[in-house]
Amino acid sequence: MDVMDRWLWGGTFACCAGYYGLDKMFSKSGWAVYQHAEWTIVASGWSVALQGWPLVVLGVLVGIWIAMLFVGHQYETTRGNELMERLQQQVRATNAAEETALKTVEAKLANEMRHARAAQEEALQREQKAAKVVLEHEASIAAVKSEAYELVRRFETRALDAEHRKKQAQGAAERKKRRGEGDDSDRSNMNPSKVF
Repeated sequence: MDVMDRWLWGGTFACCAGYYGLDKMFSKSGWAVYQHAEWTIVASGWSVALQGWPLVVLGVLVGIWIAMLFVGHQYETTRGNELMERLQQQVRATNAAEETALKTVEAKLANEMRHARAAQEEALQREQKAAKVVLEHEASIAAVKSEAYELVRRFETRALDAEHRKKQAQGAAERKKRRGEGDDSDRSNMNPSKVF
């Protein structure tokens, strides 16, 4: 059941419960006016609502105000959860990209190491070319290692940046949540007669 269905069923239940409660209350209620030293019943049942229309309007307005506060709070909560989920997905994607890049660098380094070993074996077989081949491959290995260290350093920097962005986003969500709670408490302390 998605959010809209829950709201629809909840609203339907609230309306039915409200109607039932009002019907029970109005069936036992009456509106009387004191005139000429005696009480006269002017309305009974649901017609009491017509006689006391200012109270009905006030009740409806207070109900709408409370519902708006609740819906606003739910909206902010849902929005914050969506933001956190999106940020977590970005962090997971960044971590996966770093892991893939690290595996690629390791594979490249392992491949270069295999080539270096083959070159060393060839050098032993050919003594005359051994010094030259070994020096060339050691230089190649040094360049690959340097490149690998540079890639690892870049990915560590990216990981730190991603972690920093995650912490900033969490801080922003926390501040937003605190601001949202502060607004709700300010609204609940307001005098309803001053609002309307």
